[in-house]
Amino acid sequence: MAADGNLVVVLSLEVTRELLLEGIARDVTRDIQELRKQQGCTIRSASARRCVPCNGSH
Repeated sequence: MAADGNLVVVLSLEVTRELLLEGIARDVTRDIQELRKQQGCTIRSASARRCVPCNGSH
């Protein structure tokens, strides 16, 4: 908690399941975009993506 005069700011550091999944999705998207950039793909270049759970179930 930080205070400055009459202003108080409180941050929640709780990482909910929703926030965790959103972060993972952003990481995957960033990694895909970086790989596309390294391969010289353009915005119009097609790419196929498939997500498979780590435990192997479908």
